[in-house]
Amino acid sequence: MKRILNFSILFIVTFFFYSSSFAQKRKPPIKWGEISEADKALTVCTYDSAATAVVLTAYGKLKMIAGEPASYFIHRRIKVLKQGGEEHANIVIPFYHRDGTERIKYLKAQTFNFKNGQTSFSKLDKKEFYTEKINENWSEIRFSMPAIEVGSILEYSYTLESDAVFSPDPWEFQEELPVLHSEMEFKVYRGRKYLVLLQGPRLMNKYGNSDNYEHWILKDLPAIKEEAFCPNSNIYTEKVRFQLASYIKANGVEEQLMTSWEELSKDLLSNDHFSKMISKRKAAKKLVNTLLNGSEDDQTKMEKLYWYVMDDYIWNGRYRISPSQSFKEIQETKKGTSADMNHFLLALYRAAGLKADPLLMTTKSYGKPSPNYSLLEFFNHVAINVQIEGKDYPIDVSWQSRDPKILPPETLNGVAFVVHKKNYRWIDLLPSKRTRTVTMVQAELGDDPMVQYQLNRNYRDYHAVNARYDLRKADDNAEKFVIDEIMRVGAEIRVESALVSEKSTRADEFKIEAQITDNNLRFDNGDLVYFSPFVDLSPESNPFSNPIRYLPIDFYFPFQEMYVLNLMIPEQFELVELPETVTLKLPNEKGYLKYFVSHNGPSLQLRMDFNILDPFFNPSEYLHLRELYDIMLQKREETLVFRKKTD
Repeated sequence: MKRILNFSILFIVTFFFYSSSFAQKRKPPIKWGEISEADKALTVCTYDSAATAVVLTAYGKLKMIAGEPASYFIHRRIKVLKQGGEEHANIVIPFYHRDGTERIKYLKAQTFNFKNGQTSFSKLDKKEFYTEKINENWSEIRFSMPAIEVGSILEYSYTLESDAVFSPDPWEFQEELPVLHSEMEFKVYRGRKYLVLLQGPRLMNKYGNSDNYEHWILKDLPAIKEEAFCPNSNIYTEKVRFQLASYIKANGVEEQLMTSWEELSKDLLSNDHFSKMISKRKAAKKLVNTLLNGSEDDQTKMEKLYWYVMDDYIWNGRYRISPSQSFKEIQETKKGTSADMNHFLLALYRAAGLKADPLLMTTKSYGKPSPNYSLLEFFNHVAINVQIEGKDYPIDVSWQSRDPKILPPETLNGVAFVVHKKNYRWIDLLPSKRTRTVTMVQAELGDDPMVQYQLNRNYRDYHAVNARYDLRKADDNAEKFVIDEIMRVGAEIRVESALVSEKSTRADEFKIEAQITDNNLRFDNGDLVYFSPFVDLSPESNPFSNPIRYLPIDFYFPFQEMYVLNLMIPEQFELVELPETVTLKLPNEKGYLKYFVSHNGPSLQLRMDFNILDPFFNPSEYLHLRELYDIMLQKREETLVFRKKTD
């Protein structure tokens, strides 16, 4: 757990801020209608030359006054740098309209253009702002800036009034465009105390150890871009978040809103909505008596009841903490949210006499778990923790086609919280072992360009789950599965036969055997023969091809991919040159690549062993990982060169 928590602590810090007055008034970074010469002259973003537009300045000021709504003033300027940047002149401002919770006020917008040393501007009329209802909760104000062309600067400002003072909107320093200057002020006037959370390495480096609780500035921020192997880029970007910790009531007494983990556990377990299913002991006991014979040990009980729910009930794809159905309702519908499914199984476990408790989780796409803050808002999912002979067994039936030994990859977020009145605690939530795929290939060269192979592939754990999914995509046709998911793209590939074993979701392995014929020998005009030793499908390109990376890399779980080729070489062929052996290790023992070819008489063996031992990489480790993938792909593309002997 230590490694995961260190990363979280690095990116989140807490301040309690409560003031009655402010020592100084700051001058905003921009003034309406006044454009600097530097902004007029700007034609390219120096650190992102491909950017078609750039945010010149984003300024926000959040004021919190007791007895009044939150007031969020926002002032923005964007410059169009290239063709294509005009699309950023279409502005959308969302707000939560339900019960009148949020209102947009004092909205104004204008465009500046600069030609022949002259500045012109075009203002929007109020009638050009359009409000559109999106759903029962949200609306948007939409407008398009006028007279937009390359070189235009668009400017708009507004005030968002909100009754949601418990958790005001965060200030996000990074956006889909590069941001040259982003500045945020936070003003609290008497009667409230807020928890302020800083997220992001630059905010932490600049303000993490300071006593500045109300004013933050960052410059030259890169655009947020989706990158491979990062489930949620938003949890790593620079932002400031706010959470009401306490307030002064009318009688002068301070009301505390921040609770302890003990209080949070007790509150949840006493909440009828959260506990309505696990409190149905008689109904659960009646069902358990039909599923168990009474002779099972705790491990067997855990697995039998798990498979009953896994086989007969379906997850609807929604993560929740509290169930939306009763015990009886889910028995009838046999479908529900993650909370419906796991609370139902939890009730069965308790009825069977197992020590089982709710397990609060934060999925990777939702955010990072935060053990430092006892806030329910940091969680979006609930599973189960079963304790047998002092050992914790996290159980989750909200992901189909898997066995109880492995958790859904989306939940492997480092830690989870066990909800219990007395024994509440955090537990580690990491893969217990390395997932792997091992491919064994037997082949023999001949005078015919067509080469016959015997292929055996063994998938374990998460790779086995993925392989079963791919088999279903192939309509449970083993030959189609081999062609679509295993074999490289070739001119002539024939699957003579294919057999799948361990198809059951209850097995931690998935195996396939295939007899394959492939047009893999290339003869030149002379006496040389070329053979591609890797007959399986290779990645089309390195997923880490960018020269720089801003976001962490998350593979979800450690894995191994091993490929072994045993090749028989007839007497009329001889190997021209033995390929170079490669051994490459990542720093901090996070992974390695081993590649070697041995040649002994008529037999040749090629072995590649690619391992990721730690699934999480910081951006600072990116270049080493990119090199590992580069070399792995280079070795896979190498051909073995043989010379045909002449009599």
